[in-house]
Amino acid sequence: MKKLSFIIMVVILITALNGCKRPLQRISPPVDENGYLQDQKPKEVEKAEGLQDLVNDITGVEDAVVVIKGDEVYVGISDKNHTSLPQLKEKINTTLKQQSQYTKIYITDEADSVNTLRHIKNELLRGVNVETFRQELNDIRDLIML
Repeated sequence: MKKLSFIIMVVILITALNGCKRPLQRISPPVDENGYLQDQKPKEVEKAEGLQDLVNDITGVEDAVVVIKGDEVYVGISDKNHTSLPQLKEKINTTLKQQSQYTKIYITDEADSVNTLRHIKNELLRGVNVETFRQELNDIRDLIML
């Protein structure tokens, strides 16, 4: 009988103590405008976004996308007024070489290549490794080098 009384008292005590606690609230981690965790964005994507901002600030560039793979930078652009592409490429190349350590910079305005770069960037934001896109990036580089 004493054991039963003791067990009942322990159960009542545990219930009373647990009943006084406030329920746990979920705290959502901070996310960026794309819905990705801010502190978990891959470093190469952050670097690419910085370079992308530099390219977008160049007169004549309407919109840019940048992907970094190792020591190579791939830039896809749309130009505002269909300016002379060689001159615009030279501006971009000069700006990126002055503002970063990258020397292998590949610039394209070809629509399919730009769309491919956008797709790759979106996948990188999801956490996919850039090496997954080695062949696509090599194909873009090869088209630019022709």
